[in-house]
Amino acid sequence: MPHTPKPKKSRAIEPDERALFRQAMRGTTPLHKELSAAQSLDVTRSPNTTTLHKQKARQSAEIATHPPLGKVGPDGDSFYRAGVQRRTLQALKRGNLRIDDVIDLHGHDRRSALQRLSHFVAQSILSNCRCIRVITGKGRRSPGRESVIRKDTCHWLQQHPKVLAYCPAQPHDGGMGAFYVLLNLRI
Repeated sequence: MPHTPKPKKSRAIEPDERALFRQAMRGTTPLHKELSAAQSLDVTRSPNTTTLHKQKARQSAEIATHPPLGKVGPDGDSFYRAGVQRRTLQALKRGNLRIDDVIDLHGHDRRSALQRLSHFVAQSILSNCRCIRVITGKGRRSPGRESVIRKDTCHWLQQHPKVLAYCPAQPHDGGMGAFYVLLNLRI
């Protein structure tokens, strides 16, 4: 029969040990009482894919202040990354690529529009959608007749690593109130 060791009894912490510990921990910030170390590092269960994508969507919905990661057109309405073929860009601009999915952001405020867009792009990538259409509206009812959602959408799309290119849609697809977006489906 195998020998199982008896559990050791805990002993009282000596004052010099306590002082040494406090000295080592000086300058650190304690975790919130409701969030113990065991809860923050729960390795027993892995989060499901949907939860991870929702978290990423929330995080990436905020507009980054980084410069764009590609070439932006003079008016900011078009964008493409290095490596996108000229024929692909022409097909995108002419509306010749099949639109796999569409989102309409009319009626949303700035924050909810970006959250919906972030979630939509993440879902589109998971669904292997290569080309999507994003309808922002032209902003005719906005103060100054300029669409804040349109401007924020352009900036957000430029920052997203899976967006290869975007450009205004053809008139029959929304014209200047919508964008064709080309997504990178490679891992």
